[in-house]
Amino acid sequence: MTWHEWILSIVAGVLVTAIGWVAGQAWNGRHIPEMLGRSMRRDAYLQEVLQESQRADLSTLDVIAPRLHPAAGMEVMTKIQAAWEAINGRGRVQVITLDTDECLQGSAELLKDGIEVRVAGRQLGADSMSYHVFGSVDISQTVILNHRSGNRDQPVRIVGAPPAQLFRDHFDAAWHSAVPLESVIAEKTLALVGRRASKREVLDAFRDVRSLLKLDARCVDRVLPHLAFRHSCPVILLVGLPGAGKSFVRRRLAAILREKRIESRSLSDYPFAYRDFLSSQILLDRQNEGFEPYLGGAFTAANETTLEAALLAMFQIVNANIGSTVNLVEFARMDNVAALQSMLEIRDRCWIIYVDAPAKLRVARLSRRAQPPILSIDGNHLKLALSDDHLLPSGAERTLYHSGSVDPLLNSRIWRERVFQIANDVDDRGRRVDSVLRDFVDGVTADYQLAKADLLLTR
Repeated sequence: MTWHEWILSIVAGVLVTAIGWVAGQAWNGRHIPEMLGRSMRRDAYLQEVLQESQRADLSTLDVIAPRLHPAAGMEVMTKIQAAWEAINGRGRVQVITLDTDECLQGSAELLKDGIEVRVAGRQLGADSMSYHVFGSVDISQTVILNHRSGNRDQPVRIVGAPPAQLFRDHFDAAWHSAVPLESVIAEKTLALVGRRASKREVLDAFRDVRSLLKLDARCVDRVLPHLAFRHSCPVILLVGLPGAGKSFVRRRLAAILREKRIESRSLSDYPFAYRDFLSSQILLDRQNEGFEPYLGGAFTAANETTLEAALLAMFQIVNANIGSTVNLVEFARMDNVAALQSMLEIRDRCWIIYVDAPAKLRVARLSRRAQPPILSIDGNHLKLALSDDHLLPSGAERTLYHSGSVDPLLNSRIWRERVFQIANDVDDRGRRVDSVLRDFVDGVTADYQLAKADLLLTR
């Protein structure tokens, strides 16, 4: 379904809901929603948006604006941007737009004020429909829906929570499928020179993009981390022995990246290995032998060779999606250098985070891990939910993971310059881990941030 069709279906739903709600309000003798369905000039429509945006009680604003324009000296647009900045200061403003130069320029003007903007693909449909969903501290909600026809606007104002919720639900779905503006700008930069370009070439291309989109210093600050990770660190491999805390570190790193609006995807080889284990147990084929089941839904493998297929399947997904997001990839092996052979081609775009902890602490953590798989049935589909805290049989500790060290990676001519170490030996709710991970993020972005002054010099 296109964006245009999606919104039309919502409008139909809103009308049905609104009719029922209006009838109820009339029956109760209360104020009914106001409809502004008349055609009006652009400046008059923008005045309507401005008037609503300047309400002092507003705390949230969700906007789908496929025709977002830069202010370009327009007084009413400048005032709207100022009003949205004020709402964002009190609560939250979120805007979705399309990937056109004009929309991106308008989005950058919002981004510099700290407003979060995401970009939907052009394939979502027509650009004639837009809406604003205003929310206030007393839970009242107003929607201004607009249909752009030629050079005229046809807005409708809908007041009340029930119909507005339909737009909120649509916005939430669209928001989660859209891409942060900063990542779109980073992608636009890399598309000019290719992902294998040198750092200097990438920064030169970003200078051109900055000039085209008229990004100011605050926007450059927000985009550079996205550019750094997408260019030089789209894959982060978290390795270490079981119980070291790889999953914990992965979740903390994902949260720190989210603070910078950098989206990430987490992958572990455990679901792939579990798939191979199940295949062996129900005799689907003879290629997945060497697994032994344990009580509680756990399993162990005869050796690391048994787990090779799971690792390769995960790495294939990583390689296929390396440009779409930052991949946080977790696995445990004693021989990490051998395990990473299939990643050599993208070695310069990977970082390895080796997570370590004393043996006694790892054993104590593993003893607390006993989350069995959860089975459920959906029609003809059998679903299996696995936990990061899955049970690891003592047999696996003795055979697969009886020893391990970062030394082989540090002694590897290929990988030693791409290794970052974390000692996760204190259970302090992640404070020290967070501090070290912030150092890691700063290290990835350092060279790009140093180029900021040069980037701001327009060609």
